[in-house]
Amino acid sequence: MTLHIGLNARRTNADGWGDLAFAHCLRAAFTQLGHHSTVFFRDETPDLTGRDDVVLRIIGPHLDEPVPGVPNLLWVISPPNQAPFATLARYQGLFHASMPLVERCLAHGLHASYLPQATDGSVFSPAARGDDPIDLDISFVGNFAPRAPRANVLEAVRLGFDVKIWGQGWEGVVPPRHICDTRLDIAELAQVYARSRVVLNSHMPYMAEVGFMSNRSFDAMACGAQVVSDPVQGFSDPALGALHQIGTDHAMAETLARLVCAGQDIAARAASSATTLEHYSFAARAKVLATEAARLLELDQRAQPAFSLMPARAAQGDIVAITLSDYPKPGEALSVALGDWLDALMAKSQLDVTLALSDPSTTPNGLSVEEAMLRAAAAVGRIGAVIARKASFARLTVIAPATLACKGLVHAMMPDHRAAQAAACDHGSADALAALDRVCTRARRVLEGPVGEVMALAELDQRIDPVQAQIRQLANRPLYAHSPVGFSRDRQKRHLLLWPRNALGRLDVPVGVFVHLYHADLAALFRDRLAVLDLPHRLYVSTDTQEKANSIQAQIPLAVVRVVPNRGRDVFGKVYGFADAHADHEIVLHLHGKKSLHASGLDRWLDLCLQCLLPSRDEVLRIVSLFQSVPDLGIVAPLTFKSVLAAAHWGDNFDIARELVARMPHGIALPDDAGLDFPVGSMFWARRKAMQPLLDLCLTAAHFPPETGQLDATPAHAIERLFGVICQAGGYHMIRVAPAGSHQHKARQIVAKRNEDVRRFLQDGVFGQ
Repeated sequence: MTLHIGLNARRTNADGWGDLAFAHCLRAAFTQLGHHSTVFFRDETPDLTGRDDVVLRIIGPHLDEPVPGVPNLLWVISPPNQAPFATLARYQGLFHASMPLVERCLAHGLHASYLPQATDGSVFSPAARGDDPIDLDISFVGNFAPRAPRANVLEAVRLGFDVKIWGQGWEGVVPPRHICDTRLDIAELAQVYARSRVVLNSHMPYMAEVGFMSNRSFDAMACGAQVVSDPVQGFSDPALGALHQIGTDHAMAETLARLVCAGQDIAARAASSATTLEHYSFAARAKVLATEAARLLELDQRAQPAFSLMPARAAQGDIVAITLSDYPKPGEALSVALGDWLDALMAKSQLDVTLALSDPSTTPNGLSVEEAMLRAAAAVGRIGAVIARKASFARLTVIAPATLACKGLVHAMMPDHRAAQAAACDHGSADALAALDRVCTRARRVLEGPVGEVMALAELDQRIDPVQAQIRQLANRPLYAHSPVGFSRDRQKRHLLLWPRNALGRLDVPVGVFVHLYHADLAALFRDRLAVLDLPHRLYVSTDTQEKANSIQAQIPLAVVRVVPNRGRDVFGKVYGFADAHADHEIVLHLHGKKSLHASGLDRWLDLCLQCLLPSRDEVLRIVSLFQSVPDLGIVAPLTFKSVLAAAHWGDNFDIARELVARMPHGIALPDDAGLDFPVGSMFWARRKAMQPLLDLCLTAAHFPPETGQLDATPAHAIERLFGVICQAGGYHMIRVAPAGSHQHKARQIVAKRNEDVRRFLQDGVFGQ
């Protein structure tokens, strides 16, 4: 056999994942058994040989897709952030390193087996200490962090034991005499364990709660040490006499004292090591996995794709005409299998099928974003079910929607629904069928999410927004935080240092200043900052209640104040609440009263934006003069606030942006994260023409979801990014600026003396370096 081992890690960062060591150990064990093996990483597909291939996924926080056409084994070695039972059911073999998860799978009708984590006997053994004595009373190797509070390690230190610690984050947490170093290589780790009388094992809380005994216990016992671990739910093995699961209570003091004082019998340590390696070695795990892989190959059990053309069935009975919609009928469960219903009809009749496609751009009133995404995913699945059976139909007629109304909530499933409809209308082409396969696979993941979970987010206090979870399931992206491929913070740091200008050339029309103030108490602040605008301008302010409007009007009497619904944050208020007013201006300034209540580290974000965009009278004149003398300058944005540099990518907004640009008359290619550049925080100066395509969308409040404190994954967040995309797609440039005297990111500053310098820098691509 060839076993292809898939990991959650990307190839570029795999060295930082313990799963890679698991994969290497398994490969060596498979080789000993006479099998071939390969390793592949996130966003990769294995290079199948075409003969006796089996995929083994090792996870990990993220449950990935089975590879169609071959048997797929899954070994869950730590809690998945989300593992729907319906997705687990698509694997041909399930193994969990947690007995509670095995029991949950069995209770839901899934066949699952218990397979704990393992240790590498070629590294971890009593011989690892060499000629060194057993001279460490108690050791612990691991980092300290909020997610890893290490309660039992801290308790051992508090009780006065001589605990030696290797790991990061311990400075200031325990007395310095306990800290040995920040890291060990694997040979040094084995040596420490072999020299230790007792090794502490301290799990991430959710690991212990869900029943995963980490390999630290097995590594240490393989070296002959006694292990004192925090209790792991459901883990018990009487054969492991060297493992003691103790809470942070009086039993811990007694146990540690007894084990430290006990004599170090070399023969007993060797026997403990042998028992551990007999049952918890990678060789033992490889035997189990290889046996199951061979069984699945013999039974020809293989993962099925979400979409594939089915062979023609023999004609049965009379021709019966049926008309189907891609959307389920009102009240029909989304999980109803249209394919099964069609198969039952075809067993008796020949079908003349008319597939009437619905409006993919419109969300019916009353649906939430989650419900709308599920409904659209079901529509994609129904289209796939019909096209898959087309060879068996007497006739298939596909009717495209007559018009696209573009009403109601905009959501991330809309582009896939559009793509599925386009493939249905062109179902004879290979490209269309490939596209249908892709969107059906994505839709299946979305539909499987609500069915049930083996494990929701491990840390409940950091539970992800359900819409974001749906979007990440759609795109097969992990729920845990991660940086996108190719993304770099450095691009956000490149900026022009402003310099003064004493006077301004003629402005044919006044500047339009658009401000959204949800927080009306900031009105005086904006009034004072806008005093530096020594040029013709008109001020427009949006807010969400009449009471706030009255307060703002009283403090800024010359402003045109409008009340808009509290949807779409500042984007709806500034852009669409005043869509008509934008036509009266060539240069506009967009601001809003930002208060990032969810994160104290963002308190000074508004200050930075105002310092960059309204620094002083003379520097504001410089900004406006740049628009006058650099015709292809589209946006002047503030220097990106340092606390959000890591978030200046698409996030969970790419598919929403795909839908928005699909509504524009001219196609726009969306850049990847490496090429994305936008005014982070959606405050900027702009040439109105550079944002006109967004204005032309004429979005209403109904296109934006109700306000629930979302941090991402809304049309407003997508439009924030599209400001930069549309600007550059229109042939305009975007630059960032900071006031004269700024010391932030000095190495990334661009210094100019004349506007002509800026024009030349843009032509030479200096701002993109």
